[in-house]
Amino acid sequence: MSEYSRLGAQTRMLACSLVVGGSMFFQVMPAFAEPGELLQLAQTIALPDVRGRIDHLDIDLDGGRLFVAALGNNSVEVIDLRAGRRSARLEHLREPQGVAYVPEVRRLFVASGESGRVDVFAGNALAAVGHIDAFEDADNVRYDPASGRVYVGYGSALAVLEAPTMQLVSRIKLSGHPESFQLESTGSRIFINVPKAETDRRRRSEAGKCCGQLGLGRNAGQLPHGARRGQASFVRCHAAARRASNLRH
Repeated sequence: MSEYSRLGAQTRMLACSLVVGGSMFFQVMPAFAEPGELLQLAQTIALPDVRGRIDHLDIDLDGGRLFVAALGNNSVEVIDLRAGRRSARLEHLREPQGVAYVPEVRRLFVASGESGRVDVFAGNALAAVGHIDAFEDADNVRYDPASGRVYVGYGSALAVLEAPTMQLVSRIKLSGHPESFQLESTGSRIFINVPKAETDRRRRSEAGKCCGQLGLGRNAGQLPHGARRGQASFVRCHAAARRASNLRH
């Protein structure tokens, strides 16, 4: 899921997907509850004709839209959060996995694994305005508001794109596929999960050079995913969900 820390206190929501009887539903709940306060179901949004699994999400705060990468359906579902229903669908995508909305230029970047490219859609109508090729197994997408750049995980590298021009700036080589990554909110580092390399790599977004590796040992091949809280990062592995590494900086 994309960085919901961008959401305001009154609009912070947590979206969960459920599959019931072959139909897909979204359950939307207020997130970041006060200590001791339980999350309460606020809304359920049905996507009855979406088949297969979904991947990443992102949100358009001003427009009240949620973008859902429906990988198994080869589409991106656009949900009107105010109306509580789907308002549009972007079709003919080949395994869309990552989505990132850039509010400054009102563009949606969609990374598709099978086609190996990033498609860009613009405005309220989400009209196709271009695409960037040569990204084998394109996966996660992240937007950095400070630099105005979009980062795309693919193959064994990260691609760096200029959001306004859609131009490829550089490629950051890695030792394996970046299964997930996060941009440091108060610095210039990128934390990258590279399961096959048995490490979490830390790279500087400005210099594009590796500034450290965090070994995860036997958990490495189990799709680690990260989260950051203050000065500590936590890495959880899918096949060992009860085990987490606390990585202090």
